[in-house]
Amino acid sequence: MTLLEIIMILIAIESGGDNLVLGDWDKQANANAVGCLQIHQCVVDDCNRIAKLDYDYNDRYSRWHSVDMAVIYLQHYCTPERAGRPITATDVALCWNQGPDWFKKEPNESYRNKFLALA
Repeated sequence: MTLLEIIMILIAIESGGDNLVLGDWDKQANANAVGCLQIHQCVVDDCNRIAKLDYDYNDRYSRWHSVDMAVIYLQHYCTPERAGRPITATDVALCWNQGPDWFKKEPNESYRNKFLALA
């Protein structure tokens, strides 16, 4: 499964394909996750730092920009070097759901099951 195929499944899980959906509240950032991939502001900041870009928080409402940010984020954080083992499609989904240190945490079984049902 390609990274873009995985991201399309993540869009289905995160928003049902709605580019404008307003999601859960991030207490630390004092802001909501938004857009088709339910991106928090910290992910935008990470992508700008990693790829030396200048996405703004409204770019999360653009599917094109959201997918680009997901590619940047996942290629950076979901690697065999970080996890210490080969990466599976489910690992990529859990990285998106649980953040950069996904491999150090107990897997979110609910999210994993949603992913596997659509994969």
